[in-house]
Amino acid sequence: MKRLQLFANIAICTAALAGLFSACSSIPESVPTDLTDREIVQRAQTAYDTGHIKAAQYYYDVLLKRYGMNTAIYIEGRYELAHIAIKKKKYEQAVPILQEIIELYAASAPGSLPGEYRKLAELDLAKVPAEKLSSIKKRQEQRRAAIEAEEILEEPEEESEEILEEPEEESEPPEDGQEEES
Repeated sequence: MKRLQLFANIAICTAALAGLFSACSSIPESVPTDLTDREIVQRAQTAYDTGHIKAAQYYYDVLLKRYGMNTAIYIEGRYELAHIAIKKKKYEQAVPILQEIIELYAASAPGSLPGEYRKLAELDLAKVPAEKLSSIKKRQEQRRAAIEAEEILEEPEEESEEILEEPEEESEPPEDGQEEES
């Protein structure tokens, strides 16, 4: 009886490990070019639901590359990538995306974007621990300040208009045989 139980436990562990390794290596080689945005989203959701996280991320990346010019699809794909990052506790990846989504809603006319993603982005942002969110925002501010400082250093020095202005007096060249008066 103990021997049978041992074999059963080994079989369960082997199956679990096989499932774990297949979840990591299940990224599709390609996505058919004739798939609609909804079909790609469906494949991404199915991959996520079956534990194939990298495949889901891959599908969302494909969605963004193919259909990301549509703002509603862009927001959906970006949100789903951020949501996966939140689930994996990769807050550094998720927070900027969630902030971007919320900013897109703030800058758009009411009703022009699918309403659910603003609320979902706000809910996911609220899941980020306060100390993590604070340190992420601090690093974002430091990056912005560094970029602004770099831009200031790259700007050409502006000379005053007086220095750049040419004298308006134009003299005619002397005719042959005549010397210029001093």
